[in-house]
Amino acid sequence: PEIQKKLGFCRLINVPILTRTGKLLGCMEMHNAASGRPFDHEDARILMGLADLAAVALENAQLLEQKTHAQEALRRSRQMLELVLNTIPARVFWKDRHSVFQGCNLLFAQDAGLSSAQEIIGKKDDELRWHDQAAIYQADDLTVMQTGKPKLQYEEPQRTPDGRTLVL
Repeated sequence: PEIQKKLGFCRLINVPILTRTGKLLGCMEMHNAASGRPFDHEDARILMGLADLAAVALENAQLLEQKTHAQEALRRSRQMLELVLNTIPARVFWKDRHSVFQGCNLLFAQDAGLSSAQEIIGKKDDELRWHDQAAIYQADDLTVMQTGKPKLQYEEPQRTPDGRTLVL
Protein backbone atom coordinates (compact mmCIF):
# COMPACT_ATOMS: atom_id res chain seq x y z
CA PRO A 1 0.00 0.00 0.00
CA GLU A 2 2.80 2.53 0.79
CA ILE A 3 4.56 1.92 -2.53
CA GLN A 4 1.27 2.13 -4.37
CA LYS A 5 0.56 5.53 -2.83
CA LYS A 6 4.05 6.81 -3.70
CA LEU A 7 3.62 5.66 -7.31
CA GLY A 8 0.12 7.10 -7.50
CA PHE A 9 -1.94 3.94 -7.99
CA CYS A 10 -3.64 1.49 -5.71
CA ARG A 11 -5.90 -0.64 -7.79
CA LEU A 12 -4.35 -3.72 -9.43
CA ILE A 13 -5.50 -6.58 -11.62
CA ASN A 14 -3.29 -9.46 -12.70
CA VAL A 15 -4.13 -12.29 -15.13
CA PRO A 16 -2.13 -15.26 -16.47
CA ILE A 17 -0.80 -15.32 -20.04
CA LEU A 18 -1.65 -18.81 -21.33
CA THR A 19 -1.09 -20.47 -24.69
CA ARG A 20 -3.93 -22.16 -26.52
CA THR A 21 -2.79 -25.43 -24.96
CA GLY A 22 -2.79 -23.95 -21.46
CA LYS A 23 0.97 -23.54 -21.08
CA LEU A 24 1.77 -20.64 -18.76
CA LEU A 25 3.93 -17.98 -20.45
CA GLY A 26 3.72 -15.32 -17.75
CA CYS A 27 1.25 -12.79 -16.43
CA MET A 28 -0.17 -9.41 -17.39
CA GLU A 29 -0.88 -6.80 -14.73
CA MET A 30 -2.74 -3.53 -14.96
CA HIS A 31 -2.56 -0.65 -12.47
CA ASN A 32 -5.18 1.98 -11.93
CA ALA A 33 -4.85 5.44 -10.38
CA ALA A 34 -5.91 5.69 -6.77
CA SER A 35 -8.71 8.02 -7.84
CA GLY A 36 -10.00 5.56 -10.45
CA ARG A 37 -12.82 3.11 -10.02
CA PRO A 38 -12.06 -0.36 -8.70
CA PHE A 39 -11.50 -3.11 -11.27
CA ASP A 40 -14.40 -5.47 -11.86
CA HIS A 41 -15.05 -8.74 -13.71
CA GLU A 42 -15.48 -6.90 -17.03
CA ASP A 43 -12.00 -5.39 -16.62
CA ALA A 44 -10.65 -8.87 -15.87
CA ARG A 45 -12.38 -10.22 -19.02
CA ILE A 46 -10.84 -7.44 -21.16
CA LEU A 47 -7.39 -7.97 -19.64
CA MET A 48 -7.71 -11.74 -20.21
CA GLY A 49 -8.46 -10.96 -23.88
CA LEU A 50 -5.35 -8.79 -24.05
CA ALA A 51 -3.36 -11.56 -22.38
CA ASP A 52 -4.64 -14.03 -25.00
CA LEU A 53 -3.43 -11.68 -27.76
CA ALA A 54 -0.09 -11.34 -25.99
CA ALA A 55 0.18 -15.15 -25.79
CA VAL A 56 -0.35 -15.44 -29.56
CA ALA A 57 2.25 -12.75 -30.18
CA LEU A 58 4.74 -14.44 -27.83
CA GLU A 59 4.15 -17.85 -29.41
CA ASN A 60 4.59 -16.36 -32.89
CA ALA A 61 7.82 -14.68 -31.80
CA GLN A 62 9.10 -18.00 -30.43
CA LEU A 63 8.15 -19.82 -33.64
CA LEU A 64 9.85 -17.15 -35.72
CA GLU A 65 12.99 -17.46 -33.59
CA GLN A 66 12.96 -21.26 -34.00
CA LYS A 67 12.42 -20.89 -37.76
CA THR A 68 15.28 -18.39 -37.99
CA HIS A 69 17.61 -20.78 -36.12
CA ALA A 70 16.53 -23.67 -38.36
CA GLN A 71 17.09 -21.60 -41.49
CA GLU A 72 20.56 -20.61 -40.29
CA ALA A 73 21.43 -24.25 -39.55
CA LEU A 74 20.16 -25.25 -42.99
CA ARG A 75 22.24 -22.48 -44.63
CA ARG A 76 25.39 -23.66 -42.81
CA SER A 77 24.66 -27.26 -43.77
CA ARG A 78 24.24 -26.32 -47.42
CA GLN A 79 27.48 -24.36 -47.36
CA MET A 80 29.31 -27.38 -45.93
CA LEU A 81 27.79 -29.69 -48.54
CA GLU A 82 28.77 -27.28 -51.32
CA LEU A 83 32.32 -27.07 -49.96
CA VAL A 84 32.63 -30.86 -49.84
CA LEU A 85 31.12 -31.34 -53.30
CA ASN A 86 33.38 -28.71 -54.85
CA THR A 87 36.48 -30.10 -53.14
CA ILE A 88 36.25 -33.75 -54.15
CA PRO A 89 37.96 -34.61 -57.45
CA ALA A 90 34.81 -36.09 -59.01
CA ARG A 91 31.79 -34.96 -60.93
CA VAL A 92 28.56 -35.10 -58.88
CA PHE A 93 24.98 -34.26 -59.81
CA TRP A 94 21.45 -35.13 -58.71
CA LYS A 95 18.11 -35.18 -60.49
CA ASP A 96 14.46 -35.47 -59.55
CA ARG A 97 12.05 -38.26 -60.61
CA HIS A 98 11.65 -36.62 -64.04
CA SER A 99 15.42 -36.53 -64.70
CA VAL A 100 15.50 -32.77 -64.15
CA PHE A 101 18.76 -31.58 -62.61
CA GLN A 102 18.36 -30.32 -59.05
CA GLY A 103 22.03 -29.58 -58.48
CA CYS A 104 25.64 -30.50 -59.14
CA ASN A 105 29.17 -29.61 -58.16
CA LEU A 106 31.29 -27.07 -60.02
CA LEU A 107 33.33 -29.67 -61.96
CA PHE A 108 30.16 -31.18 -63.41
CA ALA A 109 28.75 -27.73 -64.22
CA GLN A 110 31.95 -26.87 -66.10
CA ASP A 111 31.72 -30.14 -68.05
CA ALA A 112 28.20 -29.07 -69.00
CA GLY A 113 29.58 -25.75 -70.29
CA LEU A 114 28.11 -23.78 -67.41
CA SER A 115 29.90 -21.24 -65.25
CA SER A 116 28.14 -22.14 -61.98
CA ALA A 117 26.40 -25.13 -60.43
CA GLN A 118 23.19 -23.10 -59.98
CA GLU A 119 22.79 -22.78 -63.76
CA ILE A 120 22.02 -26.49 -64.13
CA ILE A 121 18.98 -26.41 -61.85
CA GLY A 122 15.80 -27.10 -63.82
CA LYS A 123 17.59 -28.35 -66.94
CA LYS A 124 17.43 -31.80 -68.53
CA ASP A 125 20.19 -33.67 -70.34
CA ASP A 126 18.72 -32.76 -73.73
CA GLU A 127 19.36 -29.06 -72.95
CA LEU A 128 23.08 -29.55 -72.34
CA ARG A 129 26.08 -30.19 -74.56
CA TRP A 130 25.53 -33.94 -74.40
CA HIS A 131 21.96 -33.67 -75.73
CA ASP A 132 22.61 -36.45 -78.28
CA GLN A 133 23.19 -38.89 -75.39
CA ALA A 134 20.21 -37.65 -73.32
CA ALA A 135 18.06 -40.73 -74.02
CA ILE A 136 20.83 -43.05 -72.74
CA TYR A 137 21.26 -41.02 -69.54
CA GLN A 138 17.54 -40.77 -68.87
CA ALA A 139 17.11 -44.53 -69.44
CA ASP A 140 19.81 -45.16 -66.82
CA ASP A 141 18.09 -42.73 -64.42
CA LEU A 142 14.76 -44.49 -64.93
CA THR A 143 16.26 -47.94 -64.33
CA VAL A 144 17.83 -46.87 -61.05
CA MET A 145 14.67 -45.12 -59.87
CA GLN A 146 12.35 -47.99 -60.83
CA THR A 147 14.47 -50.74 -59.30
CA GLY A 148 15.70 -48.74 -56.32
CA LYS A 149 19.10 -50.35 -56.83
CA PRO A 150 22.42 -48.78 -57.77
CA LYS A 151 23.81 -49.40 -61.22
CA LEU A 152 27.51 -50.29 -61.01
CA GLN A 153 30.36 -50.97 -63.41
CA TYR A 154 28.74 -49.68 -66.60
CA GLU A 155 29.94 -47.39 -69.37
CA GLU A 156 28.34 -44.31 -70.88
CA PRO A 157 29.49 -41.92 -73.58
CA GLN A 158 30.26 -38.40 -72.35
CA ARG A 159 30.77 -35.29 -74.48
CA THR A 160 33.66 -33.17 -73.20
CA PRO A 161 33.74 -29.36 -73.19
CA ASP A 162 36.01 -29.44 -76.25
CA GLY A 163 33.53 -31.61 -78.21
CA ARG A 164 35.26 -34.99 -77.89
CA THR A 165 33.31 -38.03 -76.79
CA LEU A 166 34.75 -40.13 -73.98
CA VAL A 167 33.48 -43.40 -72.56
CA LEU A 168 33.04 -43.25 -68.80
